[in-house]
Amino acid sequence: MGEYLGRHWNLDAEVQSAIAHHHDFDEAEVSDDTGLTRMLPALVGLSDTMARMLGKGRWIADVSLFDLPACQELGIERNPSTLEFLDSIPDLVEEKAEA
Repeated sequence: MGEYLGRHWNLDAEVQSAIAHHHDFDEAEVSDDTGLTRMLPALVGLSDTMARMLGKGRWIADVSLFDLPACQELGIERNPSTLEFLDSIPDLVEEKAEA
């Protein structure tokens, strides 16, 4: 559905690819030197997974976030700074929902 909407709205090819491959970013066609074509769908997929872990959409549990290929692609590592940032996300989501 997202890929269809992206085409309909004439979004950039990289954005369409990110939408289409947010569950399988490693299959996205790499067409740039920066790696954006792989990083963007990895980020979208990781965001989707995190939202689902928070109960938004189809809920999932028992996900080892740092073992996900998307985290590896994006260079997201388990360290105190990242853990602190991730711990703040549920409050941020709740604040946005109340706004």
